[in-house]
Amino acid sequence: METGYDFILGTPWSRRFRSTEADWATNTLVLKTKCGQTYRVPFIGTTVIPRPDPPPPEPSVPTPSPSITVTSPRQFAHFIRQDNVTFFMMDVTDLLHYNPPCPHAELIPLEPYPPSISMAPISTFVPPPSVESTSSSRVDADTEELARYTADLEPAVRDLIREYHDVFPASFSYAGIPPMRDVEHSIQLVPDYRVHHQAPYKLSIPEATELKRQLEELLRLGFIKPSNSPWGAPVLFARKADGTLRLCIDYRGLNRYTVKNIYPMPRFDELFDRLADNRFFMKIDLRSDYHQIRLRVRAVAEFHDQAAVGHIGFHKTLARVSRLYVWPKRKDFVKNYVAECPTCQEVNSANHLPYGLLQPLPIPEGRWQSISMDFIGPLRPPTPRGHDALLVVVDRFTKRARFVPCRYAISARDVADIVFDRVVRDHGLPLSIISDRDPRFTSRFWRRLHEVYGTQLRFSSSYHPQTDGQTEIASRTLGDILRKIVRDDQQWDLHLAHAEIAYNHAISLATGMSPYYCDLVYHPRVPSDFLRPSQLHPDMSCPALDDWVAYMTSIMKTSHEHIAASRTRMAARANRLRMDHPFKVGDDVLIDARHLQLEANTLRKFRRRFFGTCRIHQAVGSDTASTRSASV
Repeated sequence: METGYDFILGTPWSRRFRSTEADWATNTLVLKTKCGQTYRVPFIGTTVIPRPDPPPPEPSVPTPSPSITVTSPRQFAHFIRQDNVTFFMMDVTDLLHYNPPCPHAELIPLEPYPPSISMAPISTFVPPPSVESTSSSRVDADTEELARYTADLEPAVRDLIREYHDVFPASFSYAGIPPMRDVEHSIQLVPDYRVHHQAPYKLSIPEATELKRQLEELLRLGFIKPSNSPWGAPVLFARKADGTLRLCIDYRGLNRYTVKNIYPMPRFDELFDRLADNRFFMKIDLRSDYHQIRLRVRAVAEFHDQAAVGHIGFHKTLARVSRLYVWPKRKDFVKNYVAECPTCQEVNSANHLPYGLLQPLPIPEGRWQSISMDFIGPLRPPTPRGHDALLVVVDRFTKRARFVPCRYAISARDVADIVFDRVVRDHGLPLSIISDRDPRFTSRFWRRLHEVYGTQLRFSSSYHPQTDGQTEIASRTLGDILRKIVRDDQQWDLHLAHAEIAYNHAISLATGMSPYYCDLVYHPRVPSDFLRPSQLHPDMSCPALDDWVAYMTSIMKTSHEHIAASRTRMAARANRLRMDHPFKVGDDVLIDARHLQLEANTLRKFRRRFFGTCRIHQAVGSDTASTRSASV
């Protein structure tokens, strides 16, 4: 606790002199020795008020003595933030003017002026000062201090300074450490540095006295504090022009391990050339510029960046820092430091919601003008007919789907034949086709074919299947239907017709009607409509037909139930688990490295999850952007 006092009387001293008590009526500390003598020591800022001893008090009920507890620095910091809490601080001055209170104790004077004991209350409650009195007293104090500093100047200079006294600081002395600024002082060491420690230089008695005075002043201001650092540099003094001693520190040992600042210094001849033909010159001399800026606080880096710490998170770093350090807005500082740590941004997992809200595609103008396509497969083993894949084609307007069995290894030309045979023949050429980046859809043949027919190809972004989400959902629904139907024979291609009928007969939540009705404006008749028991003539029933009807009914029932459940899941709000991205052109971002082949010499488990830094230079879409290296 840096109070600027030689010592503070504590509990052991009070126990030794049990007859010590405070007389608040006279603002004195009463000391009674074993010899029977009584001493009165005034508190800070008070004088002893001589008063006659009061008459002996009447017997009364003894009041309990106040309890004394030892508080930690954190508890003390909590107390001083409360209102109406009073503390007492003890000072030591002029003690040797009194006789020693105990013959067994001897006081040795260490200074020319002997110390004494005094105590003053310190309250956390500060009454609101009067504006008039505060302003006037401050102006008087500044005027008096300015007059003291300008007393030795010439009258003309003194009058000029007094005329422009408002440009001078309110106080010529420091009241504490400088405020937080954008610039902080730091010393960067070379990687292979060695701790340097040098013995102190021999000082004369006046120099030792001056060193002690300056150190006490720096301690009082908070510029320095006691340290047990292994680094050490000696001090020496240089005499100024006015005869005072300037404190200098020999940092030549430290300079050998310091990274040199290679910023070019201005040339003297160039500076003199700039001053040519000038008649008036001005210079600014910063008073004690050595103490104008703070040292960079490395406490957070020590408890977060070191390998032995492991780049722990915000809460753990704050807990470790708070054990030893206290400063204003410490929590916000640690939070921002951890959030801006480059290593943590590149390595840690992203715990936030995925960026980018769902951007729906434009609604087509009519039926079969825009379709989406996707493959399901490979489905191993292949069926007896050689089918091991499915081509799913969905009309984006009516939601009608076509399921075509095929081979997974078909070429782009085979895909074109299927599309022309199953889609173009019945519905005409579409204006646009949406698909993923399957090699068959991105091949030169497929692109050139649709350039000839005037069909626009729209591909989804890499690792972004939401663009082709309609076909993905149709494929998932078809898979659920076939999973319920296909059991033993695994001949799923024989049941595609039933699955397609069931899918297109179900009501779509997007259109409010079935895909069949939206496409054909009527409900096509299907075998199940004529196989209901009420529609059968009694003489048409037979055991074989009844089994087939039951089989068809079970398939249609299962298909309808599963399609209804699938449509309900699809109707859930897509943006519930998403968040809009905050990025804009010019921002520096990190790139997700999960799907990129980087750091080939590092184990996949220990590779960085992000790399960069890259800068956004163009917005391609509402949630897509093009980036470049930030160094370009």
